[in-house]
Amino acid sequence: ERYAANRLTVTRQLSYEVVGNKTLDLCLFVNGLPIATVELKTAMTGQTEANARAQYENDRDPSNLTLGRRALVHFAVDTEVAWMTTRLAGKQTRWFHYNLGRNDGAGNPDNSAGHRTSYLWEQVWTRDAWLDILGRFVHIEPTPKGKKQDGAIIFPRFHQWDAVIRLAGHARENGAGHNYLVQHSAGSGKSNTIA
Repeated sequence: ERYAANRLTVTRQLSYEVVGNKTLDLCLFVNGLPIATVELKTAMTGQTEANARAQYENDRDPSNLTLGRRALVHFAVDTEVAWMTTRLAGKQTRWFHYNLGRNDGAGNPDNSAGHRTSYLWEQVWTRDAWLDILGRFVHIEPTPKGKKQDGAIIFPRFHQWDAVIRLAGHARENGAGHNYLVQHSAGSGKSNTIA
């Protein structure tokens, strides 16, 4: 009952300042608390995720209560790729890829059914997955003694979350005793499961 009572909502064009007209493209809330902010860009308007990241770095005040103290993660997304950060710090903001990977490299695979970043709303931001990520995968390090700066928020990147979910699912179905480590043969490009 308590789990079902959690209320997940999304607000478009959220005005986040008391004064001014700045808005966030999306804000994801849990029980009224802003958990994630999202800036969405599309090539149709001549913008990419780089514009979204620049917007966070140049136009978003890190000391804003919603952006700097309440939201746990910020996403910069276009139709091709996604990035995330847990701390806005102007030009010093550290961004991390939040992608599926493409041909053993960066990016996302082609998606004949829509945008390459549709996994965000189809998998990551679905009710059960989002609550699971927030409940089991987000870690907040305590503030170091004598420091004014808050402790770090550790938010899983997509591949980290996905790997844990897959491994736990396999272990649930097949039991213990399986080895999931992979050994790459030098120069051969082949990988073998270590027994």
